[in-house]
Amino acid sequence: MNNTTDIFFNNGQLDWNALSTLTNTILVLALVIITWWYAREVKKQTEFMKIDRAVEEMEKLVDYKGNPGRKRFIAGLRCTNENFNFKFKPKGFGLLARGIGYYAPNSVIILLRYLVEKRIDDEDFISNLAQAAKKCGEAYISGDLSPRTQHQIALMIAFSVSEMGR
Repeated sequence: MNNTTDIFFNNGQLDWNALSTLTNTILVLALVIITWWYAREVKKQTEFMKIDRAVEEMEKLVDYKGNPGRKRFIAGLRCTNENFNFKFKPKGFGLLARGIGYYAPNSVIILLRYLVEKRIDDEDFISNLAQAAKKCGEAYISGDLSPRTQHQIALMIAFSVSEMGR
């Protein structure tokens, strides 16, 4: 037998492990191709939907006039002279904080978008906000963030960005 068929045979018997590895590889490749094609089609359809919709119909963040949501975050930053006080509390997640991993990142993105829209003409503000978001992302990626350190890191980022803006 030649080298190619030796891979699939062991002592004259069909090697099912080698064969299953090959078929799994082929299936994974097929799934990757199908996923790529599907993502491309979704992107096309999304672009068509954007073209078809009027600008004023696009999603936008609006002030909520009703009751507060069941799950929400309450944050406050108080500045007095050289003293900063930052408070951040999740509400409605229960003792086990169910769903906080979903709601927290989305809330941050929505807050950033809201802040940019409120001060769209203030280039310095947007630049500082972008720097703060970048530093937050770097702290997350480096693994420095934890429930114990998040408040301290948030204040350090706020201080460093405010110093850059001066």
